[in-house]
Amino acid sequence: MRIPIAKMDLVAFDPGESTGVIVIEDGNLVEHDTITIEELENGLLHGKWKLYDNWIAEDFILYPWMAEQLGFNKAVPARIIGMLQLAAKQSGVTLTLFNAGTVKNFATDNKLKQLSWFDRLQSKHEKDAAKHALYFLIKKCVLD
Repeated sequence: MRIPIAKMDLVAFDPGESTGVIVIEDGNLVEHDTITIEELENGLLHGKWKLYDNWIAEDFILYPWMAEQLGFNKAVPARIIGMLQLAAKQSGVTLTLFNAGTVKNFATDNKLKQLSWFDRLQSKHEKDAAKHALYFLIKKCVLD
């Protein structure tokens, strides 16, 4: 059975020290990469993804039971999300943030395999970005 997804263009990010980035055009995976913070900053500064109306990213939520483990942590994902929020606002782009647990429980590796995306993705970060994109595309298809 084929998964129904919205046919639209977007960029999805899995923010972290190594950030997964995927680009979807007309519902198809056209680009995927795992980039450094510096590469992300340069891409945002030079408007690399501003032609895409929708940006999707995993949100950063600090749960109380994780707070102690993150002592002295630089919270890189949260900082990257801040960069994405500012760049999206400056570019007139919609940034949608999703909770990691919700997405990963719904957009599984098996669902990615049905779209033939899975085999093309090279890192965990790319796969996580793809799961956020897939969740968005399915949700958009169902709601529209």
